[in-house]
Amino acid sequence: FDEDGKPAHAIISYYDCTKERERELAYSLMRQNLSKYPENKAKIFEYNLTSDIEERVSGEFDIDADEWKNLSFNDRTLFVAKKHVHHDDAASYISFFNRERLLSEFQRGVGEETAEFRMGRLDEKGYLWHRVTISMVEYPKTREVKAFIIFEDIDEEKNLRISQEERLNEDQLTKALNRTAFTEKVAEILRENPNSEHAVIMIDLDNFKQVNDKLGHIKGDEVLVDAAKKLESMLRA
Repeated sequence: FDEDGKPAHAIISYYDCTKERERELAYSLMRQNLSKYPENKAKIFEYNLTSDIEERVSGEFDIDADEWKNLSFNDRTLFVAKKHVHHDDAASYISFFNRERLLSEFQRGVGEETAEFRMGRLDEKGYLWHRVTISMVEYPKTREVKAFIIFEDIDEEKNLRISQEERLNEDQLTKALNRTAFTEKVAEILRENPNSEHAVIMIDLDNFKQVNDKLGHIKGDEVLVDAAKKLESMLRA
C-alpha cells in the first residue's frame, strides 16, 4: 500500500488445479448418477475404502445392513458371504468384496466393477439374484478412495435370461445339452484342463429304429426322454 493506504502493488499466484477440479467433477457426477436407482429396488452403501469406514446407507431395499454395520469391510464380506450368500456364489463374493483388491484395482485405473450373486431373502424363503455395482472415486480434497456400493434386485431379469439361455443350449425333448452346446462345453473343459486326461463316451440305443417303426415316433421320443433321465441320475451336475 502507498502512504495514503491505497493499493499500490499486487501479488498474483497461479497453480494448476486441473486434477483437483477433475476429482470434484467426478465426485459430483457420481452422486448425481445414484439418483437413477429407485429406493425400493436398490440399497446404496457409501464407504471410505481408505479409512475402512461406512459413511452412509440409503434405499429401502430388503437388505438388513444393521447387523454388519460396525464390522470392517473385509469382516463384513465374510459375515455376509457365510450368512446371506448362496453357497455356490460365496467364494466369488469374497473375492469380489475384498478391500485391498478394490484399492489396487482403483490405482490401476479401474473405476467401476459389476458382479451378480444370489442372496437370501429377508423372509428366508429362498434366494434372489442381485447385481452389485461398485463405483470408486477420490474425495476432492483428501484423495481418499470412496466406494459407492449398489445392490439391485435383478431376480426377475436374471431368471428370464437363464431361461432363454437354457432354451438355446438344451435339446427341447430331453433337456440334455444340444449338439452345439455340448461341443462348446467339451472344448471349454479341454482348454481349462489341457494337461488332464479326458474321455468322451458315445452311447448307442440298440434297435431304437424298431421302436420308431413299430410303435411310432411318440413312443420313440418317450424312450429318448427316459434314457436321458436315467443317464442324468447317474452323473454329477
